[in-house]
Amino acid sequence: MKWYAVLIAFILLAYIFSMLTISNESHLPEQAITSTLTPHAPISVDGNGDFSAQGWPGSGTLSNPYTIKGLNISATFTSGIFIQNTNAYFVVSDCYIQGSSWYGIYLYNCVNGVLKNNTCLNNEYGICLYSSDGNILGNNSCKFNNEHGIYICSSDSSRLCNNSCISNNGSGIRIDLSEDNLLISNSCKFNAEDGVSSYFSSNNDLTDNICSNNVRDGAFLGGSHYNTLFNNAFYSNGFSGITIELSIDNNITKNGCFFNYIDIQLTNYSSGNTLNNNSCWDSFIGIYLDSSSSNTLSNNSCTVGHTGIYLLESNYNTVRNNNCSNSVLFGIRLENSGHNKIWNNTFIGNNGAGSVYDFAHVQASEYDDSMFFSGFVETNQWYTSGSSQGYGNYWGDWAIPDNNRDGIVDIPYETIGDLWPLVSPPGVDITPPFTTSSISGTIGLNGWYVSDITISFSAIDNYSGVNHTDWSIDTVTYATSYDKPFTLQLEGYYNLSFHSFDNAGNLETSKRIQIKQDTNVPISAVNTSGQMTTIDSSDNASGINSTIYRIDNGEWMTYDGSFLIAGAGNHTIEYYSIDKAGNKEGIKTAYKDNGIDVALIVLIGLLIASAVSALLFQMRKKQEEIPPPPDD
Repeated sequence: MKWYAVLIAFILLAYIFSMLTISNESHLPEQAITSTLTPHAPISVDGNGDFSAQGWPGSGTLSNPYTIKGLNISATFTSGIFIQNTNAYFVVSDCYIQGSSWYGIYLYNCVNGVLKNNTCLNNEYGICLYSSDGNILGNNSCKFNNEHGIYICSSDSSRLCNNSCISNNGSGIRIDLSEDNLLISNSCKFNAEDGVSSYFSSNNDLTDNICSNNVRDGAFLGGSHYNTLFNNAFYSNGFSGITIELSIDNNITKNGCFFNYIDIQLTNYSSGNTLNNNSCWDSFIGIYLDSSSSNTLSNNSCTVGHTGIYLLESNYNTVRNNNCSNSVLFGIRLENSGHNKIWNNTFIGNNGAGSVYDFAHVQASEYDDSMFFSGFVETNQWYTSGSSQGYGNYWGDWAIPDNNRDGIVDIPYETIGDLWPLVSPPGVDITPPFTTSSISGTIGLNGWYVSDITISFSAIDNYSGVNHTDWSIDTVTYATSYDKPFTLQLEGYYNLSFHSFDNAGNLETSKRIQIKQDTNVPISAVNTSGQMTTIDSSDNASGINSTIYRIDNGEWMTYDGSFLIAGAGNHTIEYYSIDKAGNKEGIKTAYKDNGIDVALIVLIGLLIASAVSALLFQMRKKQEEIPPPPDD
């Protein structure tokens, strides 16, 4: 494949560059370093008593260790300083050791030793700890040695701090079969193999180290488990910044890797490793998994390279919350890999993609290239469920539409099976919240509320979360923050405005709803002072819809103007009004007295007089018909 050719060329260039640097550095004058030191023959100490026997000052205690200091040793067929079989406290410092065909400083079966400020130059090995636990190596310079600058084998619980391992023909620091060692702030540069290499070693911690311009890897872990690489810088190495091979459960966190061919790679059945919050920049491949499964890649940044993340024949991995942007080819590439879960990642500007989807510039690739892996890619899942941060991935060329404003693009991403692509990048909230209102109360006629109303708001934000909701009544100033449902007791028309802020500072466009509220009945009154009767009605909110009346228990009628009540005497008027909200006034009663009717009285008098006259006439007639009494 073409990329193998690119890899070989990259390694050759790195090697040539490192050799040129080594050549330049090898001519640095050493006279200034050695002129103040005491020339001394190679030293060999065997057992605690040998320190005193050879006259080295100190008593071998923590407060008064044996001390070997300030010596200039040129060794040939033996180690410069060889200490073995001791548990006494001792310090070797400020010594200059060169030319040994063995070790500059060699500790065998030793504990409680401190090696500091020593220079080990042009030896077979710079410093070696073999079967030696609990020692401290600080501020030593190991360079131009034929093998490794510092070699730790079968040695546990030592601390290596601020050592400089430069231009060695092996690794800067090599650890074999050792556990619980701590490497802090060491500088391993221009070595012919790796900056730091670890074989079959576990529970070691590499923090704040710099490994650069090494011919192979910045750091190599082979068959090594449960190690932690934290906050290191791996750059300009010939092959990879970090290589994890046949290793499980390592924690690779917050490292900076750039200008390598591959920034971080897991290969040869490495599993259970966690790669979190690493920065991979301007390399051919940001993170590469080859035949490695069940690893977690999260919160890493892989930008400005050729391919962001590349999985080859690697299964059951979780890839989430990574930023893969501005790669020459793909943000992520899966080849012959299945059952991986890829979600909440950000893909922007890869393969020349812009803000609008273009099939010629897809940002991701997954494919099977043989019958053996046929259908494998279909098992990959480009989304998850139940996440408070969303479900799929953010694609810079596929961020709309989102008509229901749930933070999920309404259409799945075309290139692969991302069913729920995100509207904005995870952790980068550019979407304002969405607020709805709820009004509860008794509704009368024409949309008017005829009771007190309770108002509540519900705001959602799928990313940073809702910070607060503001509301106001008929004012531009939003002075009231919502914290719980509230009751309004107003009359008439008014506008309720509201909007919400999220925790990222996004403000949604204000919403406005009109509310009509009329909780009072209308008021009516009858005016009977004139010849015509009138009914006056008023309602300060919705207005009068109708006024109903009747006279003397007659039919109910709709009032449409003044009316005349005929007939003398007292008359009863009943009436009430209904407003446009449907509020009904209680029935009221009024009376109108029309006085006495003279004509009727005269008529009645005439009728009475006529009746009396007729009665008298009949009485007289009967008297006339009575025969007179007989005469006696």
